[in-house]
Amino acid sequence: MVLTVNPSRNPTEKTDDESVTSHFFSGDATNNFCLERRENILNMCVIGLSEKTNTDETKNAFETARNFAVANAGRFLGVQKAHWKLFCESFLKTEKTEK
Repeated sequence: MVLTVNPSRNPTEKTDDESVTSHFFSGDATNNFCLERRENILNMCVIGLSEKTNTDETKNAFETARNFAVANAGRFLGVQKAHWKLFCESFLKTEKTEK
């Protein structure tokens, strides 16, 4: 199973232009959440594609700098990889309940 998501506008902001992406990646970026089952084993991974820093659809210089720093620091320092690894592990984690 694959679920694909991409950045969108900020739903809490009222704006005339709903095509403006409110995220540190541009609206062309996608994250593909891939869930695979082989017999009784589940595996999950996240594949990011077209991850271009969003510096074109920002409101001001501060937002442009923030988007650049978050997107590039996350990529170069491995923050994104660690974040998605934790996400996948948490998603697949099961709790044993006592009866």
